[in-house]
Amino acid sequence: MKKSTWYFIDIDGCIMPSSFSNVFYKNDEEKLETINRIYNKVVKEETKLFPGFVKFYEKINNIKLNPIEEITFITGRQENVFGWLTEMQLKPLNLISSNYDVRYFYNKVNHTKENYKNFKLHEILNIISFTNFKGIIEVFDDTTDYFDGLIQAIPNLCLCTKITSNYDWIQHLK
Repeated sequence: MKKSTWYFIDIDGCIMPSSFSNVFYKNDEEKLETINRIYNKVVKEETKLFPGFVKFYEKINNIKLNPIEEITFITGRQENVFGWLTEMQLKPLNLISSNYDVRYFYNKVNHTKENYKNFKLHEILNIISFTNFKGIIEVFDDTTDYFDGLIQAIPNLCLCTKITSNYDWIQHLK
């Protein structure tokens, strides 16, 4: 019997072009500037999902091929600020399947690079531990600085793949 798989997939820079580069801030003034910059960029450019990712999403949601799959999007976006935007951008996936979860960066924590790395690592490990999941973990992200920690914590069951473009998704599907 095939082991079930839990997919953890980053959003910005992995399943769509990144609108959130250099989003780290240390205080409320920097946070407000960042929010305004991102809002203007995303709304004007209408950032869309990579077509290669949509094909991958269709493939892993084929119930006949993959009867037990979990999908969690993990993002550095804060839900209280960008939850509405994230829902809008992921909406096309609902035509295939809305069977996914989104984990947002903590609302009351400064968004530093170290906090972001630790958030992703701890969030994935907490989910696996809390659910007592025993299958394969596949992680897709454009940043890899927490991959070593995952592989050490979940040896032989964790596959980490760096994806930064539509081309990477197309290659992954081959």
